[in-house]
Amino acid sequence: MTRPDPSIYALPLGQAAFEDAVRRGLGRAHLHAQQHGIGNQGHFLLGACLRNDVYDPQCEASRAPYLIQLARTVGLEAELHDRLLAADPEPESDNAWQVEAFHRQLAKEGYDPSREWLYKRVEGSIRPLCGHDLFDLIELDGFSGALRVAQNVGDRWEFGADAYNVVRNVAKHIDLSLDEVIERFDAHSHEMNVSAFLGLVRRHKDQQAAPGVSHIDPVGRSMQEVVEQIGLRCKPFRLSVAKAIRNATEDQLEALGRETRTVARTNPELANQLVRGVPRDRIPPSVVDFHLDRVRAHPPTTEGRKQAGVFSWQSALRLGHVADPRIEPLALDVHEAGYEVAAIAMLSSVYRAQHEPLLWKTIESAENIYALHSALDAVIDIFHERDNPSPRRDLLLHAYAYTPCTNCRARAVEALRATGELPAHIEAEWPFDAEAVGWDDPQTPTPAS
Repeated sequence: MTRPDPSIYALPLGQAAFEDAVRRGLGRAHLHAQQHGIGNQGHFLLGACLRNDVYDPQCEASRAPYLIQLARTVGLEAELHDRLLAADPEPESDNAWQVEAFHRQLAKEGYDPSREWLYKRVEGSIRPLCGHDLFDLIELDGFSGALRVAQNVGDRWEFGADAYNVVRNVAKHIDLSLDEVIERFDAHSHEMNVSAFLGLVRRHKDQQAAPGVSHIDPVGRSMQEVVEQIGLRCKPFRLSVAKAIRNATEDQLEALGRETRTVARTNPELANQLVRGVPRDRIPPSVVDFHLDRVRAHPPTTEGRKQAGVFSWQSALRLGHVADPRIEPLALDVHEAGYEVAAIAMLSSVYRAQHEPLLWKTIESAENIYALHSALDAVIDIFHERDNPSPRRDLLLHAYAYTPCTNCRARAVEALRATGELPAHIEAEWPFDAEAVGWDDPQTPTPAS
């Protein structure tokens, strides 16, 4: 198995191929619609707009711009609007997220019913800041949008920080200071709900300014003490410690690694927090030793979510950023033990052409879509923004063709394009891919006759 069957790119697409392309956000669905129309598949397309088929909704971009443009191409935009306004998905579900994303996109494009839908959703929510709806409304309508929400929501906010963040976002959007925005709200404080909203804002603002108070969760003193022992200074909060580690000198990072190996004997969680702060492009030898120790001691796997396995998995990923001769033999042992994806991740910076069979073996042994994604993601990492030796074209073409993830697909294209190996048929469809385009001002293709 080296190359995907070229027929998967051929137009026109069959019914199953078109539906698969739409679900995965592939550009060839757009080319098919432009050149051949979609026949009796309008019902499927409209259903896809209300159903979230994204592989990983938390990490991948919304499909709304991609699907809205596709509906326009085939003359179904008006029916799509009606379906969206009538939709009633289960709250907080992936499908609800999909409908919200469509309304946000349409509101940005000037469709007033979607704009009003967003306002009603925000104003009727127990936590008006869930999702991005409110910040999008601030982006669209500035202070007047935030004022309308305050007038209707009042103090029905789950957290004072939410109300405070509304003011911060308005200040950012209209280029005023926080206090200047609060003054604008003050002009409407005779309204009961606006006054209640301002009360939340001011209380949270005062809490932020109070001595010894931070919105960052405190960590144990031991973490602060460890970094101070190597000459770093920080406050006892996770972000302060992480910033201190990022700004450490090479000698301090080396000392941190030595100290972390000692800490790991009694407190693995603390040791993990310490090494997570080390920049991936500045991992010193002592921290490499720490990661090697963890991989040798425990199988690198996230299955079962056991702490030792997860920590070992994180170390395997970190070792992929280090060109150390000890990594290759350990990675081969890890692969032989059955932890193929972790092994590939470890080989990223020490990859050689003779490792190619291991990559194919890992891809071919994937038992489900999740294992396949992990394998292809690790393979792409070997070549994306790295000058690793060929052969690479067949592996990246395979990843492009079969990954369920738009982010991985984009990285495969970037890696192929960097070496001039991107085929013409992918170059033709990529501008219409769900991940590829800045759709702020999309060019509307001519609908098929």
